Amino acid sequence: MVVATGFFDGVHTGHRLVIKQLVEAAAARGDESMVVSFWPHPRNVLQKEARSLRLLTTLAEKKELLFGLGVDKVEILRFTKDFSAMTTEEYLRMLIENYGAKTILLGYDNRMGCDAKGADQVAAIASGLGLEVIRTEMVSSEKGYAVSSTKIRQRLEEGDVREAASMLGYAYSLHGVVVAGNRLGRTIGFPTANMQLYEPLKLVPRNGVYSVEVETLGRSFLGMCNIGCRPTVSSGNARTIETHIFDFDEDMKEEKCDDILSFTNGNEQYAFLQKEENNMVIAVLAVQGAFAEHEQMLGRLGIPYVELRKKEDLIQKYDGIVLPGGESTVQGKLLKELDMFDTLKQQIQEGMPVLATCAGLILLADSIENDDREYFKTLPVTVKRNAYGRQLGSFHVEQEFKGIGVIPMTFIRAPYIKSVSNGVEILAKEKEHIVAVRYGNQLAMSFHPELDEDERIHKYFVKIVSDKFAKKNYLTNENVGSIIPLNRI
Repeated sequence: MVVATGFFDGVHTGHRLVIKQLVEAAAARGDESMVVSFWPHPRNVLQKEARSLRLLTTLAEKKELLFGLGVDKVEILRFTKDFSAMTTEEYLRMLIENYGAKTILLGYDNRMGCDAKGADQVAAIASGLGLEVIRTEMVSSEKGYAVSSTKIRQRLEEGDVREAASMLGYAYSLHGVVVAGNRLGRTIGFPTANMQLYEPLKLVPRNGVYSVEVETLGRSFLGMCNIGCRPTVSSGNARTIETHIFDFDEDMKEEKCDDILSFTNGNEQYAFLQKEENNMVIAVLAVQGAFAEHEQMLGRLGIPYVELRKKEDLIQKYDGIVLPGGESTVQGKLLKELDMFDTLKQQIQEGMPVLATCAGLILLADSIENDDREYFKTLPVTVKRNAYGRQLGSFHVEQEFKGIGVIPMTFIRAPYIKSVSNGVEILAKEKEHIVAVRYGNQLAMSFHPELDEDERIHKYFVKIVSDKFAKKNYLTNENVGSIIPLNRI
């Protein structure tokens, strides 16, 4: 096996040189070519400040681009903190033992392992293990600097989509579903389609107006896209991707979601979405606490999400809510100050599925034993705040979770549930204490599943949202798939 390894975000012109040499080397040796990549991005896992990092390609897009360049096999490894602890030699041995690597391609700036060996050092270690090493040269942009994913992201964040396309070797694209807006644009002869991205980790270029090509309904059109606040609506500050399609007067609401999803992927991450009639979205309360970790978990599952930071965000269409851990007192205070409290409470009372962890459990609880403050009071349980002690009382265990099995549980200044009313299903206990319950569409626990690698709790919640979504058809069929390659006006 001839192997190239790296994240390959964007599969840009520099990556393409590596892939070209990979395919040619495999053919010359009568062997197969393989790209070994990772998901999620290492920076999203290792650097808390980088968890907002947005990517040039989704996992499905990256695979499609690599196979399109002639690669025989693409292997995606789950990047975790444990995985990141591998040395360069350990990683190379893994490639040899698990994938039969005989030859490895190294880029000019290739770095590898927790020991951060540079290309020359990696080459020496690989040769010592019996691997044939092929070195690749630097690819420069038209302006003379080395092409990199970081530089391409910077250009897109600056709105320079032409330069980004030059470094990528193709037009940068966004892919999503059109969601219903307030339809005011059509009243002034300027109807627009509002795009919701399938992949929330996809980088959106700088706010501005762009000329675009739009692929929808199996045809191509020209159009004008505004990224930012809506130009046709005076109220609201939410960032949108809003496109006026030239010479297009069809009613998008007649289009079925199956057509949308056929445009997007062959990736197993989207299997859940393909089962539904419409695209589903989960909202994450992002005023305080560990919301980024929940977003990362949803991203790993391929579930689109939006953040709830201010009152205006509550007008978005979403089908479930995550109430993260943090400081319940601070969260409750902020929700009232931001005038979000009553709307969220009403949504939960009306059956909106909700996943509540730690502080989120306290927000939902009908009563708090050691606190006279009251919050949503939608979950008929009594909880005890900081029941396991302060920060030093934090701990990690593995316990049985009903319907799932044994799962890891991380407790940080955690509450526990003292008592439950009729209708509340107990899902897990830690020793004699209740630590997870379900009541209708409300799933609440005192631990932090978002801090562990196990995805089963979030998958459990996604199933609750899915069932509710299918029954109520929360989003209407006012959807159409769109691919938008951007050129800035």
